[in-house]
Amino acid sequence: MRNALRWLEEAKVLTAHMRAGRSTWYTVSPYSYDPGSKCPPATDAEAPRQEMPPTPATDAPHPGIKCPQNRKGTIKEPSGVSASTREASNQAPVDQIVELFNELLPELPRVVLVNKDRKSKIQARWAESPVHQDLDFWRDFFGMVQASDWLMGRVGGRDNKPFRCNFDWLVAPTNFVKVVEGNYHA
Repeated sequence: MRNALRWLEEAKVLTAHMRAGRSTWYTVSPYSYDPGSKCPPATDAEAPRQEMPPTPATDAPHPGIKCPQNRKGTIKEPSGVSASTREASNQAPVDQIVELFNELLPELPRVVLVNKDRKSKIQARWAESPVHQDLDFWRDFFGMVQASDWLMGRVGGRDNKPFRCNFDWLVAPTNFVKVVEGNYHA
């Protein structure tokens, strides 16, 4: 299985993405793979039972031909979604994320008010990566916090005083990255 996935990645049919360093998800790009439209029959093969029409993929243009390229030079494939719909769908479910925090981390100070600063920080973390645009990611993220003795204040910190994080600390850009990368799990 692993060899097949590697081959598909090399053929640019799949793109692997890491999720919180613990799992991998794949994006399928069938337009980048162009097998031969007709395979010659083996010399000792019987006649095919049915005629297969030629694949339309050989004549189809690449969907990203007229699309802008990002800084890495990769083509952005069109999604068929308008800009206003994309912006609306890219809005972070702030209230649901706050509810998850309060539900999964009752030992930490509860979030009672959701102000502009908190909304903007959550929205920024949400927009940083497609991986973050999933409530399951946030459930896993808060689970990582719950599993960390240091973040939960179960062990002594500087001067043997325990550190205990809060919601604002977790959604701050540098702290968020450190938690996602597992820096607080020894």
